Amino acid sequence: MTKAKHQVDAKTFALLDAVSKAAGELGIEWMVTGAAGRVLLLEGVYGLPPGRATQDVDLGIMVESWERYQALVEKLCRENDFRPDPKQQQRIRLGDDGMLDLVPFGGIESGDRLIRWPPERDFVMSVIGFREAHADAVEVKLAGLTVPVVSPVGLMMLKLIAWNERHIAKPRRDAADLAYVLRHFSKILTEAVVLGEYYDVVEASGYDIDFAANRVLGRRIAVLAQEDTRLYLSGLLEKQLREGIDSPLVREIGEQMRGQEMERINDILQSLKAGFVEGANK
Repeated sequence: MTKAKHQVDAKTFALLDAVSKAAGELGIEWMVTGAAGRVLLLEGVYGLPPGRATQDVDLGIMVESWERYQALVEKLCRENDFRPDPKQQQRIRLGDDGMLDLVPFGGIESGDRLIRWPPERDFVMSVIGFREAHADAVEVKLAGLTVPVVSPVGLMMLKLIAWNERHIAKPRRDAADLAYVLRHFSKILTEAVVLGEYYDVVEASGYDIDFAANRVLGRRIAVLAQEDTRLYLSGLLEKQLREGIDSPLVREIGEQMRGQEMERINDILQSLKAGFVEGANK
């Protein structure tokens, strides 16, 4: 699916253009993930209000080997004056403030969906959910450039996983993006679609459109996810939501959704979980 044209700042366009050209010449598939994906698609195309600011651009790079990944990094550095970040193995920099985080996934993964950076293989990252998110990516047209961007469903899936893995070390970072999607998914889906295609969900949700929309979101995440990802997310949601408003997930998202009671935040997440269970059982 291709979405309408969107304007981005010159720095972001230069980063994306460089990746598009290098990856295209090497035949490597990729996608924009993280907060940059939210900005490009949800803010830029759907016209939703600004969310958490981001300084870097996160990319998923689909490769079958470390040699292919390194070929892309070397091409970017050779042809565009990028330089490796001495502290972040997945990061390259362009100038003082242009940053790309290049996370490889695909054939490069181990069976447990981990990547281990050579040569020591002591830097380990989880890429569970990346393959599914890539399959659901949306093409966004910029000026003379088409960019594959993580879908709202894929973004929610990846951000739930990211929150689970780093919320203690980096509190509130991923919760801000989770809250953004939860708050706006009824607008993304549109009320007409919710009422027209999911009226049974609306009824089951007490005619609350936000509850209904996020229940649909949960269904779509479960349908998109592969079995190991579904099991991971099922365990995450079960563990967190059994604690109700005392759950770290509920509390962190609640902090980002000011003006709403924690009980309602919990109910929204319970709706997401209910939809996830429905989707997983189909």
